[in-house]
Amino acid sequence: DLVYWQVFRAPELSSRSGNPRAAQAAQQIDRGLIVDRRGIVLAKSVPGQDGFTRQYTLGDLSPLLGYSSVRFGLSGLEAAYNSQLEGSGGDLAGDLVNLVLQRPRVGETLTLSLDANLQQLADQALGDASGAAVVLKPDSGEVLAMVSKPFFNANDLANEIPRLQNSPTGALVNRATQGLYPPGSVFKMVTASALLANGTATPDTHIQQPGDTFTVDGFVVHGSNLPRGLTDPTLTQAFQYSCNPCFAQLGLTLGWDKLTQQADAFGLDKPMPFDVPVTVSRLHDANTDLSRVLLANTAYGQGQIQVTPLQMALIGAAIANGGSMPQPHVVTRDSTRHGQTLAEFGGGSLATPIDAKVAGQMRQLMVDVVEQGSGTLAKIPGTQVAGKTGTAEIGGGEAPDAWFVAFAPADKPRYVVAVIREHKGEGYDQAAPMAKTILQAALGSND
Repeated sequence: DLVYWQVFRAPELSSRSGNPRAAQAAQQIDRGLIVDRRGIVLAKSVPGQDGFTRQYTLGDLSPLLGYSSVRFGLSGLEAAYNSQLEGSGGDLAGDLVNLVLQRPRVGETLTLSLDANLQQLADQALGDASGAAVVLKPDSGEVLAMVSKPFFNANDLANEIPRLQNSPTGALVNRATQGLYPPGSVFKMVTASALLANGTATPDTHIQQPGDTFTVDGFVVHGSNLPRGLTDPTLTQAFQYSCNPCFAQLGLTLGWDKLTQQADAFGLDKPMPFDVPVTVSRLHDANTDLSRVLLANTAYGQGQIQVTPLQMALIGAAIANGGSMPQPHVVTRDSTRHGQTLAEFGGGSLATPIDAKVAGQMRQLMVDVVEQGSGTLAKIPGTQVAGKTGTAEIGGGEAPDAWFVAFAPADKPRYVVAVIREHKGEGYDQAAPMAKTILQAALGSND
């Protein structure tokens, strides 16, 4: 009878809320390893007097890996893949042997697409800023780095959780997947795609821009950024120098329906499948008045738009990929402790938001940004980079958020990076050089 209750009915008993034995039992499990793409151990269980405790190698992975704690529960990948890491896959015979021999249950090993070295470099590139960086492969959707700052010390939860629960820094939140930000001018990738896809404009279409501003229904749009003497720029030049008044005008010509259609195609206002929860990015608030002023502001990346850094990385990936948006993933393999593969994950496409022709035109617009526009600080000698700067106004007297989304090499993209540094100012000098550093490191790795 004891074996029946301890083995066959154990899952049902342990899942009952308020079961003090569940927490105790969890401590007796040698939870599985979490390793990076090269086998570097990122999380492991260490035996102690009261059982096993989790140990984490890289602090900057805490928002993604999460934690497994008797006292504080589970979060991040530790929560999402708990059954694999616990080894509770229904191996009753194995559980029975462990019980008889009084051995701990051993969890499965999760292999991630992450590159621990690139992860640390991306963390350093963000510097002292709060924010996020995402690096992924546009063809496969594999996430190579996902930094969220500030992060917490998952090896010291007893002190960290009480300190951070009511903290305004939001260190327990994974900013890359759950942080919502106005995108600023990186959103012009979406607006320009809609203009090209609908035939509203071509790269050579001239925009009437006699002055430095554009007024819509009494609202004045600033931020022309055009070089002195350049009037009536082409779409290529308006994108290259990130001209807000130009895009405000183009947005009005495009109209709400076509802009919304394109944003939806890129994944805004839709749940995103990923290994950990992702907050839905949105084009505007629900039940808002879809005015001309809001349309003009939305077209250049302000208005009410809220996006996650992962969402912007995927928009960059779709352009890099010839129009196909990859399914993002970070867990690639589940295996036994002895290395026998139990399951493999990843691959596939989420959507095709633009066709190959538009993707090619967008790629050229983004190359022009880095070659001779607002993104020149992202140039890499010997490698053509495609990118877009963003300087997102957040109001309240705060400095803007600095954005950069890029991919390289432009003709055969291997890596996409999205960087946001909160309250740091201009994207051209506060995000583009950081993205360059990350891309250079990725291009130099043997991936």
